[in-house]
Amino acid sequence: MKFGKRTIFWLVPLCILGAFVYFYGPKDDITNNQYIDEMKQTSLSETNATTAEDVFAHYCDDGKWIFFKTQREQAVVEFKGKCTINNESQSINLQFLIDNEGGNYQLGALLVNNSQQTPEERTYFIEQLYENL
Repeated sequence: MKFGKRTIFWLVPLCILGAFVYFYGPKDDITNNQYIDEMKQTSLSETNATTAEDVFAHYCDDGKWIFFKTQREQAVVEFKGKCTINNESQSINLQFLIDNEGGNYQLGALLVNNSQQTPEERTYFIEQLYENL
């Protein structure tokens, strides 16, 4: 079998595209991870010891915890679900940024119906969850 120049000219870009999709394409969600387990057992309130898992289970339907790493290798745990906000069921995404040692976290973005909330709105949202238990 003899390869001509035309064959090589379309095979090379196809191989490059395939490698790009393999390394940078969508990945399966990681739903079973040590960081997820730790975040579920963490309290998001300074005054209430109720775990994040219990709070979200109380207020949210279809809850799902996901772990992923950003392109800069930042570990992130994200909670996705439909939560009751202002007497309406709204989709939320709340991210927790895990430090490199894995022991601590800081709150990341909060999206309500795919609209990013300010840090003040995020803090108010979490306070309301714990206040209304």
